[in-house]
Amino acid sequence: MRTVENWIWRANLRSFVDVLAWLSGYELSEGEREAIYLGAEESDSDANPPRWYNYEFSGRHKVKFQIGHDKGTEVVQVRLQLSNTIVEKVEVAVDLMNQYTFGKAAHS
Repeated sequence: MRTVENWIWRANLRSFVDVLAWLSGYELSEGEREAIYLGAEESDSDANPPRWYNYEFSGRHKVKFQIGHDKGTEVVQVRLQLSNTIVEKVEVAVDLMNQYTFGKAAHS
């Protein structure tokens, strides 16, 4: 397991969660998706003590993550513990999510 810490644009949170689930091979339900978004809204990475939302995907590759909204900004801090086999892919996804703004992901 390796740790990746970075940030993404808040507007990309839905897309990021979907990509993270896909890369880990985890079947994400709509209820889980909504719980993660609501948890992110309640989080505050700048609070004292910080309030992070924690979740875990147990697909082909285990992913533990923490999300902390920087209140007053459009930034969401992310801390990820990842299987070594998907670290590089997730790092690319994070870089894309903090460089560009994506629309809503398509669901089948």
